Amino acid sequence: MIYSPSNNYILFKQIDVLFKASLSGGLLNILGACLVYFLVRDTEQQPAALMLCISVIFFAIIRRIVANNYLNKRSYRTKVYLVSYSLLTLLIGMSWGLFQYTQLFYNDIETRNVIFLINFGLIGGSIAVSSVWLPAYLAFILPQSIAIFTVFINTDSASKYYIAFTFLIFIAVMITTSIN
Repeated sequence: MIYSPSNNYILFKQIDVLFKASLSGGLLNILGACLVYFLVRDTEQQPAALMLCISVIFFAIIRRIVANNYLNKRSYRTKVYLVSYSLLTLLIGMSWGLFQYTQLFYNDIETRNVIFLINFGLIGGSIAVSSVWLPAYLAFILPQSIAIFTVFINTDSASKYYIAFTFLIFIAVMITTSIN
């Protein structure tokens, strides 16, 4: 790409959109994690859900602080802010992914399905928040997608391959939708 002042202007506008939307994205992740915690409270999944809640809240708050810092200072060191934002988004995605992977070890299919529905909503909803910066979107959905796919493939279901393939189609649609 050829550098021009208009390219720089577009980049700064995209960063503004991404960082301004980080509040709603963070709140939705926190709400989802708390919802999962209350869903599995008083079960054997409670300790893992508590760790999910704590990590998502912590990383979402730090990510919001980074976004606010950029928005208030309008620093030209955009790469540092984008990498920090993407890394924190990756940590949130990994927190979700690790929790989803634990679903492989529990036999409560109804709870697993509700948890996955929450995650599908977060993956779909994050298009509006993170698709402005594709690396951040991928950092959020890939750890979750790998974990969910692994759980689907390793379940004791006759239709596990169909479900896994359908999930891959869903993720492919989400990624292609997020590409501007």
